[in-house]
Amino acid sequence: MKMLLYPLLSLAFCGWVACQSTSEPDQSTSSDGPPVINRLIPAAELRDLLTQNSEVQLIDVRTAKEVSGGHISGAVNYDFYSGDFRQQLQQLDPTKTTVVYCKSGGRSGRTRQILKKMGFREVYDLEGGYRTWSAQQ
Repeated sequence: MKMLLYPLLSLAFCGWVACQSTSEPDQSTSSDGPPVINRLIPAAELRDLLTQNSEVQLIDVRTAKEVSGGHISGAVNYDFYSGDFRQQLQQLDPTKTTVVYCKSGGRSGRTRQILKKMGFREVYDLEGGYRTWSAQQ
């Protein structure tokens, strides 16, 4: 029994360490400018950000059908599943504060990573997505 238990515990520990080492920091430094911000943002903080900064690029990455059920005022819809999704993202200004959201956080999390790779400096992802936002209204 011990011979089976030790390899399993070792494998579980290695898996845990691997998951921990791949977590991304909220901010990283860049040699060509201010820190890059790429993180989740709670609904209350997003409300404050939208009130304080009229230049925020607010992107809803849900389908048109989902958007028809409600959306955050001022958001532009780029359907994550559309064939030209990445081309639509290229229309955005990578130097402006950008916030993405979807229904619950999956698609927006992937979008946040795409934007990071595209060189966006300040990207936020609405924690819990539109589901959380609408529940707090």
